[in-house]
Amino acid sequence: MEKISLSEVHLNGDDQFMLKPENGISEKALKEINEGLHQLLGETLKLMNLSQMVHWNFRGNHFMSIHEFTQSQYENMFEAVDVIAERIRALGALVDGNITTLCANSKIEEIPKDLSSERMIAHLLRAHRQVIKTLRRLRTLASDHTDEGTVDLCVQRTLFHEKSAWILRSLIAK
Repeated sequence: MEKISLSEVHLNGDDQFMLKPENGISEKALKEINEGLHQLLGETLKLMNLSQMVHWNFRGNHFMSIHEFTQSQYENMFEAVDVIAERIRALGALVDGNITTLCANSKIEEIPKDLSSERMIAHLLRAHRQVIKTLRRLRTLASDHTDEGTVDLCVQRTLFHEKSAWILRSLIAK
């Protein structure tokens, strides 16, 4: 078993202990990727919550299909939250689990519970589009620093959110 020396343990700027992953990615790049992953984590949590709100409050002709669709969405994102958090840990950082801090930089807006069904769907679509933008920025950053694990995570999550956006666009198409 490999011994870990105390010289491998250091404090980052937030006074959190980090164990250097020794993966060839610079500390500066790891910090930037960590920030991007935390942004993605916060936005995923907000979109998961938004999907649950629509799941609970949707009314109208397509109630059952939207109810089932949004349930599959928030269940998928619940699992994704863990995958994203584990990626942060794999890169040597601690996960900031404070929901207020995580969601502070999110561009996904809250919605009132009494929106019309069409506006709920449109809001979900905007939220998925925002997450796709975040994923694309993070994928480019990770690729620039040869962080293939984060690139793979971004590709998988992008596929999910793009398909979700397509389904939502189809629901509100005229």
